[in-house]
Amino acid sequence: MIRQTINIEQYGWDVYVFMAATPMDAPEIIGVLDSIGISPAEFMRAERHLQRAVRDSGMTYSSGRTRESVVVISQSTSPAQTINTFSHELRHLADDIAEALHIPNRGEEVAYLTGDVACALAGSLLHIACECPKCRNAG
Repeated sequence: MIRQTINIEQYGWDVYVFMAATPMDAPEIIGVLDSIGISPAEFMRAERHLQRAVRDSGMTYSSGRTRESVVVISQSTSPAQTINTFSHELRHLADDIAEALHIPNRGEEVAYLTGDVACALAGSLLHIACECPKCRNAG
């Protein structure tokens, strides 16, 4: 699993990202989810999701109160599915931040936010999506 924390300075928002996650990684991810203070119902739903080991899936939970989010991208069946899941979760993340901070969900500000997060995670994303022998053996 690849772990990455990014800080979106403009909004004072921290994002904890877990890519290529497996059920073995669930305790660590659950600990971070607990620390950001999501609701008990969300917590239970996240815990069930992590333990099911569904490939090509992900989840995003955010706390507007603490300005923190957790993004999880499970292991994927192909590079295309990695990009698909990443894009899906990135949209949820941008929506969560926009809603919490009253940023219009259409327009340039949310588009720049999305691009900034994508750029910050590009190296990790490319690493898990790449099929070259170097990247495949590094994981």
